[in-house]
Amino acid sequence: MEVTSDAHGIIWATTFNAGLLLRFDPATEQFSYYHAPSTGAGTGGMYGLLAANNNTLWITVPAENAIGRFDTTTQHFTYYRIPTDGSSPLGIAMDAKNFLWFTEAGSNKIGQLQPSL
Repeated sequence: MEVTSDAHGIIWATTFNAGLLLRFDPATEQFSYYHAPSTGAGTGGMYGLLAANNNTLWITVPAENAIGRFDTTTQHFTYYRIPTDGSSPLGIAMDAKNFLWFTEAGSNKIGQLQPSL
């Protein structure tokens, strides 16, 4: 599980077993949460977390074998499937070209995603 802050100062955290994305607004001291969608392939449990500059959170979703995109404006999740079966993505980072890099714990590899932002 991870915690990060976005450009607006909002604190975000992932939960694995509960499959929730948590949002905390320090200004109002209010919590909100969002259920990660499950496709039936897994539990929707989330792990790695990265805040991008465009109201987007990138999340690793090991049980779904996917990288998730959460739009903080529309509150919508989108999953990008990883082609390696059982890859179990955990860590995630973004490079200077806005390419996503993630660890594949289940396959001992590093993967890359080139999303259109």
